[in-house]
Amino acid sequence: MGGCDGDGETKPAAGKDAGPKVVAPGRPGEPARKLTAEEAAKEASRDTANSADFRYAQMMIEHHSQALVMTELAPDRASDTTVKRLAERISAGQKPEIGAMEGWLKNNGGEDRKQPHDHAGMPGMATGAQLKELRAAKGKAFDELFLEL
Repeated sequence: MGGCDGDGETKPAAGKDAGPKVVAPGRPGEPARKLTAEEAAKEASRDTANSADFRYAQMMIEHHSQALVMTELAPDRASDTTVKRLAERISAGQKPEIGAMEGWLKNNGGEDRKQPHDHAGMPGMATGAQLKELRAAKGKAFDELFLEL
């Protein structure tokens, strides 16, 4: 048995291909590549954040923050316990994600590059009028609008 030393344990093959592989997506139209851990570390060190990364993180922070505004309304306005539990789960998930994105921005120099952004046309963002309507709604009307937004 080629991979055994007699004690019953299989030993990994030594050499260049030892260790876990990292799958790196290819460019559009190109296949993914399998990299060694060393190759992946080299590529990661060349990968730097850019303005698109910063804008995306900033927009997602705003998107998640709006979700928190909406979930804070649920305990007093929702009538369905399922909607209340959903709001709790959303809140529990969004808060750490906001923290992670804010930390990423800070660690990558993006916190100083904040740009005003008009969220009106951003998919998934409620308009000011929709938020006003949600704040005024109670009971089943709140439940339906909350789930819709």
